[in-house]
Order: sequence, then C-alpha cells, then structure tokens
Amino acid sequence: MRTIIPICLVLLLSSCSSDKKETGNQDFKVTVGEAKSFSSTDDRRYTFSTKPYNTSQLSFRVGGPVVKFDVHPGQYFRKGQLIAAIDNRDFIIRKEQTKAVFQQTENEFIRISNLYNKGNVSGSRYEKTHAEYVTAKTAYETATNELNDTYMKAPFDGFIQSVEIEKHQDVRPSQTVVTFIDITKLKAETYIPEQLAIDLGKAAKNSIEVSLAFDKLPEKKMTTREITVSQSTTYNNLSYLLTAIIDNEDYSLLGGMTGSLVLPSSKDSSKASIFVPQQAVCNQPQKGTYVWVLRGNKTESVSVKLGDLHRDNLVEIVSGLQENDKVVTSNTNLLFEGREVSSL
Repeated sequence: MRTIIPICLVLLLSSCSSDKKETGNQDFKVTVGEAKSFSSTDDRRYTFSTKPYNTSQLSFRVGGPVVKFDVHPGQYFRKGQLIAAIDNRDFIIRKEQTKAVFQQTENEFIRISNLYNKGNVSGSRYEKTHAEYVTAKTAYETATNELNDTYMKAPFDGFIQSVEIEKHQDVRPSQTVVTFIDITKLKAETYIPEQLAIDLGKAAKNSIEVSLAFDKLPEKKMTTREITVSQSTTYNNLSYLLTAIIDNEDYSLLGGMTGSLVLPSSKDSSKASIFVPQQAVCNQPQKGTYVWVLRGNKTESVSVKLGDLHRDNLVEIVSGLQENDKVVTSNTNLLFEGREVSSL
C-alpha cells in the first residue's frame, strides 16, 4: 500500500541545493540508492488529519467591559444562545435619547409633509425637515444596533475552542473573545501529488468515493464522495491539498484526529513504475525537482517529475530516470555538477 508522509518529504526537499560547492581533494562519501521498477495494484493510501468544518473568531462590534462571561473550552452552545455580554447602560441611554429625537422629527416631518402637499410651505422647508428626519432615524437605528451588539450569540450550533479574554475585561471592538467551531461536519485534509490532482480534476463531481479509517478508532470506517482538490500547490510547492467532507452529527469525532484516506486504484495502477528513496529528491525554485545521479563516480543533476509516494519511503518517478540508475541519498546539499564521490 502507498502511504504519504508529506512532512518528511518537504523537509528533505528543503535541504537540497546544487549551488553550494566545496573545494579540496578529500574523498567525499555519500550513500547511494537505486531506481527500482515494480508494479502495484494497491489502493492509494494517504495520511489525513481532521479540522472543524467551520471556525469563527467571535468578537463584539462595540467596546466596553464584559459583564456576562462564563464559558470554557469545550462548552456547547446552540445557535442564538448567549455567550457573552457587554455592560449596556450607556447604550440604553443613547438609544432612548435618539429615540426621543427621532419621534419628534418624525412628527414634525409628517406635519410639514401635509402642509407641503397643500402648498402651504416651501420646498426648501420640506427638504430641510426631511433631512432632519432621515438623520434622526439613522441615529436611532444605529443606537439600536449598537445596543443589540452588546450581546454575543452563537452564530451556529458549536463548541468553544478557546477563550481569549477574562470576565470584566474592557474589550475593544473586533477584539477576539472566543474561537467557536462547528464539528457537525469535519474536513479530512491530506496532500496528494500533481498527477493525482490532475486525474481527480478530470473526474465528474461526486464520481469518486474515498474511504477513511481513524488511527484511534479502528472500528470507525467512513466513506464520502464530497471531495475537493486545491487548484494550486500548497506551501511546499510540490503537493495539492485534498479535502474530504465527512458527517459528524453525533459528535463522535474530533478535530485533529488522524487516520488513513484511501482512494481507489487507477486503471493503470498495475503498470510498472520507477521508484527512488524520498531522500534522493531535491527541489529549488529556479531549477524545479531533480535528483543527483551517479555517472561513474561523478554526480549529475537530472530533472524528474514525481508521482505517488509509496510505502518504505519511496517516491514514484514519472519521468527522468531509468531502472537501475544510481541516485545519491545523503549530503545532497553539498553536491555540484561533476563532483567526484564514493559510496559508503
């Protein structure tokens, strides 16, 4: 079975460089691997980790001292349930003041409108009264909204992930109070190679079913057809993010759990492929992905295209190498074209 361990590969790739040369005639020792050809009909298996389906950092739109706040990580709230509240005394006063002004200007506007319709007041007087009415109405609506914003309510059914303030703390507008997560569904994320990302992109929507098994819950087996693949490489510039959405209405699963995601074998999975140790693969932004091949006792960089990762820390080489090619698997950051080496 093929197992991806993307972190290991990234660390190895980041250490490779062909620009660094050393002088001297000392015998430079390296370890050497061999490009091997074999076929596999196994399903493609990748390590995943789960994340909440939705993560929100909740904050107040207004500032002030927090007077109601008794929450802890892991606490459950239903949508609309109160999480925290700011001291609202000043906001109540502001609302009442603007309400009084609004009601007064509204009555005045109604009176002037009636006179204007009868031709008893000028158009400028009407426009001035209308402007005062609109200003007062806007102020009242703003004060009402600010009062409502002193209450923080759960935007969806979910759990408190982290708490960022203390009760009675004076908070600023937009300052994070809690991190709130929705795990009614989970995102199972893993990293896949370029060719597989292309193949999945060509497949019809929901035509591919993946299965998932959890490391700590071996009896928990799940399947889903709701998968997406990123349209550009991730931070390591080599792999693509695959996200599988799984149901978790009973909250039996948690964010951060790990396991294996299995994709069905491709039609040509039985074809022979070339594999080399992951340690042999290097990458540079200007040069791309390559390996150091031994020609006699001298090194030569050869550009390669990667396929799937495989068990035993092997990676598939789609193009660039032949079976039995000798590749350097250590000290690759100290190599340069034509350097004489000897194997350990």
